[in-house]
Amino acid sequence: MLAAWNVGNPAWTPSHAQPPRRALPVASPAVFGLTLPSTNTTSVHDTSSAMHANRHVSVLAGRGMGLLGMVVSEVRPPVSAKNADPDKRADANTPTPGSILVCGLALVKRIGLEPVADLMALNLVEYSTMTPSGGSSIPGRFAPGEVISWGTNYASEKGVALSPTNGLLIAPCPFSATCQLGNLGERACGRTVGGPYTFSFMGHTVDLHPANTSGWAVVSLHTSATTVRLLHTPATPSAAVPWVTLALLDGAFRVYHTVQCLSNRTVTVCSLPRFEPGQAEAHVECRIRAPKTTLFREVHFA
Repeated sequence: MLAAWNVGNPAWTPSHAQPPRRALPVASPAVFGLTLPSTNTTSVHDTSSAMHANRHVSVLAGRGMGLLGMVVSEVRPPVSAKNADPDKRADANTPTPGSILVCGLALVKRIGLEPVADLMALNLVEYSTMTPSGGSSIPGRFAPGEVISWGTNYASEKGVALSPTNGLLIAPCPFSATCQLGNLGERACGRTVGGPYTFSFMGHTVDLHPANTSGWAVVSLHTSATTVRLLHTPATPSAAVPWVTLALLDGAFRVYHTVQCLSNRTVTVCSLPRFEPGQAEAHVECRIRAPKTTLFREVHFA
């Protein structure tokens, strides 16, 4: 199907695949991808580009490690300075200027020539008109009753695990705390927390602090739920309990309230404050610090 994207490319015709040229079409439909600076390593304690990317960017399609080469993404600018008093938090009900869909698939020149391009363009138009109440499939938005199954149901994650730059790493089954690169071919059974790290030439994550037994993760999402429960499994009975906080962000992506969650060995419970009048949902940044061997399995919204 990917090769079919090139049927309308005037630089290639089927005759090019014949001798003596034997030139096959480019297999990827991507022409360019959005790359954010300094996103190969991150820290939960700083204001790095990758941490802000969790707040500003939804990755709809990517092709590179980390946040490199985001082929289709949605970028949300904050409330402009003229609409937000710098001495006060922005009104939670103040609308943002909207969002920008960045597409590197060169759809315009392919529309009308390639059916896949027609379908993708239609999907992007429909996506751009969706509202939080228009369907539960919107990336990054969760209603009461929904469940995230980390690593075992990617659709349930709705794109909030942008890539390993979140600090959430896929854990293979059977899960082994000593496994470094994963068991190829095995299904996933959840996610663990890592970082800070970088990427190897082949795209593997490389822990920059291997002697540190604790890791971190940052996940940004919108929810209308008032209670969030995280289910996790410690590697040993003596493992430290996860430390989880929820930071509520205003329209300018500034933290205006922080919730300290209650954790035991297997469950973390977070209670969100009441929404303000007219506010339909909260923009939440979930910050996790836990042993690198703790397996995070699910998130329940209620």
